[in-house]
Amino acid sequence: DISVRFPWIEVLNLCNFDLCVSDEAHYIKNKDSQRSSGVRQLKAKRFIALTGTPILNRPGEYWPILNIVDEKTFPAYETFLKQYTLDGRRAKNGAELLELLKPIMIRRLKKDVIKELPAINRINSYHELTPKAKKLYNKVLDGLYTILGEWDASRAGHTEEIANILVKIMRMKQVVAIDMIP
Repeated sequence: DISVRFPWIEVLNLCNFDLCVSDEAHYIKNKDSQRSSGVRQLKAKRFIALTGTPILNRPGEYWPILNIVDEKTFPAYETFLKQYTLDGRRAKNGAELLELLKPIMIRRLKKDVIKELPAINRINSYHELTPKAKKLYNKVLDGLYTILGEWDASRAGHTEEIANILVKIMRMKQVVAIDMIP
């Protein structure tokens, strides 16, 4: 939405950049988000959009990225949807879209670049919880054990129960993170 103005975009546009690089470009897939709208207002002669996260949901999610990279080929969202989706969700004319993407998109699979990637370096950091945090952590942990003890695999698919388990685990992480802040 070009009607929303962003001061930081206007300042950047005063620089008259030749090249703009958008890393983690999948974050602009929602054309209605402020981030996406802001990025599309950036002015540069050329854009490069980088992402290691493919967009898997709907073809329309490609448009904001394609629009910044090649606005002449992909000028309007509605036109893109009509041309490359059946109902705004399901893809159509995939071969045609693929041909348009060939000159502007490089797709590399993990198996093709794994040798080039650095080794995974995990850093484990240990923290002794304060007595207050330990009490809260154990309270949440007890609640998690209660939920798990009542879990019946034959009732699988109960998303509310699964969500409760995930919320408890998240809460335990939050207790530790908050305790580590000082």
